[in-house]
Amino acid sequence: MCVVYAAALRFPPSLPPVRSLGRLPEIALHERAVRGAFDRKPGVRHFFHRAREARPVFFRGNDSGCDRSPCPTGSMNEDGSVGGIHDRSNFLDVRLRDDVDRPGNRRVADVASGECRGRGVARFRIAANVDDGVKSPRTEFGFRGLAADGDAADCRFVLHAPPFARSAARAPVVVAMAERHFASDNNAGVHPTLLAAIAEANDGHVAGYGSDPHTERAEASVRAMLGEDARVFFAFNGTGANVVALAAALRPHQAVITPAKSHLNVDECGAYERFAGSKLLTVAVHNGKLTPRDVESCLHGIGDPHHVQPAAISISQSTEVGTVYGLEELSALGAVCKQHGLFFHLDGARLANAAVSLGVDLRAMLVATGVDAFTFGATKNGALFGEAIVFTHDHPALKILPYTRKSGMQLASKMRFVAAQFNALLHDDLWLKNAAHANDMAQILAARLRSIDGVRIVYPVEANGIFAQIPAESIAALQRERNFYVWDTDASVVRWMTAFDTTVADVNAFADAIERVLGARTANLIQR
Repeated sequence: MCVVYAAALRFPPSLPPVRSLGRLPEIALHERAVRGAFDRKPGVRHFFHRAREARPVFFRGNDSGCDRSPCPTGSMNEDGSVGGIHDRSNFLDVRLRDDVDRPGNRRVADVASGECRGRGVARFRIAANVDDGVKSPRTEFGFRGLAADGDAADCRFVLHAPPFARSAARAPVVVAMAERHFASDNNAGVHPTLLAAIAEANDGHVAGYGSDPHTERAEASVRAMLGEDARVFFAFNGTGANVVALAAALRPHQAVITPAKSHLNVDECGAYERFAGSKLLTVAVHNGKLTPRDVESCLHGIGDPHHVQPAAISISQSTEVGTVYGLEELSALGAVCKQHGLFFHLDGARLANAAVSLGVDLRAMLVATGVDAFTFGATKNGALFGEAIVFTHDHPALKILPYTRKSGMQLASKMRFVAAQFNALLHDDLWLKNAAHANDMAQILAARLRSIDGVRIVYPVEANGIFAQIPAESIAALQRERNFYVWDTDASVVRWMTAFDTTVADVNAFADAIERVLGARTANLIQR
């Protein structure tokens, strides 16, 4: 089984200084780049780490080339010896040890191809796939740095390790990715304050289904932000909250106008159509934002029993592409809804990120702009689970919503544990602090990305999401180190999300990985 290694080499004193190549990626089973030395004399050792064990690697220069033609590719035997990678002008002999001395672990590995230009080497990386016992994993590793004469040194080799036998007593080695990813803020853990709040609420018996002091206090806190007319209904998750609110407001013959790539349309598995028996009218939009013109383009067939009747709009704040509606944009949508009698729904899974981005409170963003109901997201902002359905004012749907919440399987019997998390989030503005941190990390990442060749940010970075176009052939290599989603396969656009627990070190490590992977692609293209 191949394992991922990382190491950095430094020149001996006789060679010129090496320019900084940035922080090595967080790969293997821990996050350390081990430094050693390299020169062209036999027997110089360089140590690197495999898990928590040090194994030696030998680099040996040999100007004599190989003994016969064609040059052998080299091999690693059970005793750890390795043949060479041969270049008559610059011969490297690479010797690896990889647990070959353990009983029951028979392994050989062949270096199938490789090339090297330049004499000095500053850095190398070994990346590997896990051996599945059937196919030989293909391991690429390369050297990059400055030669003594100032020319760039680029060496890349391919290591093929055929299947090998393991004793039953020896557990397989698992290649671990970095622990922090940029696929979704849902990948983050739970904020410690919220876990503590859940534990604190876990004391004694209280009434179920929301008739408890924790829920009453959380509802009062939300009303304090929006006004006493607001009504709050806690739910398990965002999809359920969206569906339950809209299903209470609309009848089956009515339809919801929404952006074509809205979460409601794309990522909820048809939940609204199935549960409400109603239809979504989708619109292709710019920068993720629905406009009054988009809404009015769907207002046709009014009064015709052959057509569904548009009765609501649903938008996301922040949007699915990380942009944020400004107050004027929200007010314009509120006005068109009022003019045509449409229910104005807002999916606020990342509402906190939008509020921080705009620098306004919820009353200004939602009540003053004409939003009728919204989902108050918590899960993406540090909660274990739980969202809130909030109506900003009295509405006929409120008479139905308690029943749709129950029939929609969103009525929690032990609601105190949802409410306790909202109490913790709303106390001392923790919900805003979490979101502000996530937004800040997105800005830091965006700044790094703008300096990397081959990366183009395709939407304004206004919350905690970055959408970037990168070379399609680099996506798989990068996904082997960090989880993230491809947003648009045809356009090669990927989505990178930050969270409340993302650190500057996480951002820099990821940016370094992007720079390295894209840089390797560029180097390969130049060599071709």
